[in-house]
Amino acid sequence: SVNIMVDGQRIHRVIGLASDGTTRSQAAEFIAKTRSDARAGRLQLPKGRKTHLTFRDAANRYLARLEEASGRNIIQKRSHVSLHLAPFFANQRVDGITTFTVDRFKKRRKEEGASNATINRDLATLSHLFSKAAEWGWIERRPCKITKLAESQGRIIALTDEQSAALVRG
Repeated sequence: SVNIMVDGQRIHRVIGLASDGTTRSQAAEFIAKTRSDARAGRLQLPKGRKTHLTFRDAANRYLARLEEASGRNIIQKRSHVSLHLAPFFANQRVDGITTFTVDRFKKRRKEEGASNATINRDLATLSHLFSKAAEWGWIERRPCKITKLAESQGRIIALTDEQSAALVRG
């Protein structure tokens, strides 16, 4: 049997039994071929065995890619990521973030005094990051479902008769 490390991954293969005529040189040939295949990208290792993407790395790549593509609301997204999302999720694997973890994030933001609407804007950025990471092939699929918090209706303004007439006149 042969144990070798390729790209930080341990590969264990059984070459054959010595009693069946398998030699040490055959094992050495297998090792050389495996390393050659790894350099050429033909290893056929199972998916997900490579280095996992941390949230902080994904967030940096996400923002850079949005800037290249002239994405919308980049200033707000950069603010959400740098002030709240990256400090909380930091070195967690992007594909390992769960609904429970997102709920903990919501709870912490509430304890910091953020309104539901503010938290929802952070969650919208997080959701967009998940969608784009899956679209760009960084992760296989979105790691969890994100539910937003209930927001207040906002201000209700009653117009006077003069204001409504001016609005209609236009």
